Amino acid sequence: MSDQADYGRYEENENAITVEAVQEKLAEIKDHPEKALLGQEQLSEDTCRIDVAVERQELSILFAFPQLGRALHTQSGRQPICDYISAQYESEQLPTPENFEHGLGVAKSPKK
Repeated sequence: MSDQADYGRYEENENAITVEAVQEKLAEIKDHPEKALLGQEQLSEDTCRIDVAVERQELSILFAFPQLGRALHTQSGRQPICDYISAQYESEQLPTPENFEHGLGVAKSPKK
């Protein structure tokens, strides 16, 4: 096994923002269960949680215009990735300041 990180096409969930990109990222993970997952976001339960108030505030700052409309899509587009990782992986090392807030997840052992 290599001691180098293989980021795949999208590092963690970075830029995996379209349906096709999410499917491609999920396929990368499914196709290589022998590889551990390293990351801040992929292993966090908060990855797919959307806080509408925070999102609205970020958009207001980004566009310098208040975002006051009702949120229509409150589920993350990355939910399939989060669900798969949650179901198929377990944390081997939790994110800490010593490891730059990056955790390590490994595929769960098959139940006997």
